[in-house]
Amino acid sequence: MNEEGGVDGEEAHWEINIDRVNTTGATWLGSTIGCAQCHNHKYDPFSQKEYYQLFAFFNNGDETTADVPLPADAVAKYEREKAENDRKLKALEESLEAKKPSLAAGLPKWEEEVRSKLAAEDAEAFKTHPLEIVSAKPSAEVKFQRMDDGSLLAGGAEPVVDTYALTVKSTQKEITGFRLEVIADKALPSKGPGRAPNGNFVLSEFRVEADGKKVALADAEADFAQDGFPAKNALDAKGNTGWAVSPQMGKNHHATFRTKAPLRLEPGRTFTVTLDQQYGEKHTIGRFRLLAITGTRPPFDLPADVKKALAVEPAKRSAAETRRLVDQYAAVAPETTKIVQQIQIAKDLGPKPPIMSARILRQRVQDPRKTFIFRRGEFLQPTTEVRPGTLASMHPLRPRGSVPDRLDPAGT
Repeated sequence: MNEEGGVDGEEAHWEINIDRVNTTGATWLGSTIGCAQCHNHKYDPFSQKEYYQLFAFFNNGDETTADVPLPADAVAKYEREKAENDRKLKALEESLEAKKPSLAAGLPKWEEEVRSKLAAEDAEAFKTHPLEIVSAKPSAEVKFQRMDDGSLLAGGAEPVVDTYALTVKSTQKEITGFRLEVIADKALPSKGPGRAPNGNFVLSEFRVEADGKKVALADAEADFAQDGFPAKNALDAKGNTGWAVSPQMGKNHHATFRTKAPLRLEPGRTFTVTLDQQYGEKHTIGRFRLLAITGTRPPFDLPADVKKALAVEPAKRSAAETRRLVDQYAAVAPETTKIVQQIQIAKDLGPKPPIMSARILRQRVQDPRKTFIFRRGEFLQPTTEVRPGTLASMHPLRPRGSVPDRLDPAGT
């Protein structure tokens, strides 16, 4: 298989399936049928047409990734480790619950501090604004699907490395930073947000250019980063590193990049954002969205249900509202911070389900490819269309359904 960046996807698909047909002939028929790729042979017991009839069986087998359960011993090991981790989590959670009643005394002071921070939010606070992606050009044969939330989902070819050149525009006159959101999606390997088999990605460099000049970025931070792969590594393309999110794949994440000086543009004017991904091994981003940032100070981040509970007078709060505030306070209270952190670590580092990602061939059902006899075996010169079929010198093909698939010649 050829997974180099810039490879012609259709040609690679062609070459892979030619190899499969030839290998099938050599293995199961004991014959070098590959000569028929280009033309008929006078004394051979098969024709060029029959060669491409065999080719048609493989032509609609799509390369994809499937979750495959591991052997019984691995399942047993996972169950033992999970039971142990569950016991540890339960003990930590019971310890946390036991301490929560004692937090009531410190709750009023915490509420006062939180209200003060919320009141301090003003026009200078960070605000995010969607960036319209006018066009997206990958370096490889990747196809982008535009989603309802304005994000792009990568599909088609799965290059080893890639660079997404994005032409974007904003309604803001002054931009002080950018937020890149990477989004989990069930269409991606291990739910993404990357396209590596384990769902990870590595963003080698986040680059912005306007009016032909590179926009200087001051710093970068992310909601989560893999050890050794912080967001700041994506400020340049030095070394085989960048921003990555292992082991927290299958979740949404975001990275924020601040500009050294505000980027001032006329609203609606386009500029370029480049997502360079050169780590290799298909560590490219699967689904993402871009936002512009305005303001100079990060807002005080608080869940909406906590803000709603804070707005109710203490005497009028329901038991559920009071408990929600105590839960939120427990994350920062000196008495319980360490336990909360231990609980999160136990959840993050718990045993992974005994499932591995495996590359498989899956029969294409929708939009099946057509197969042709190719003049002199050249993939750019299709002639007569053919249907899946076997060699006339073999037993008659007995399809199981209306459209023969790869299982039919296996049973012939």
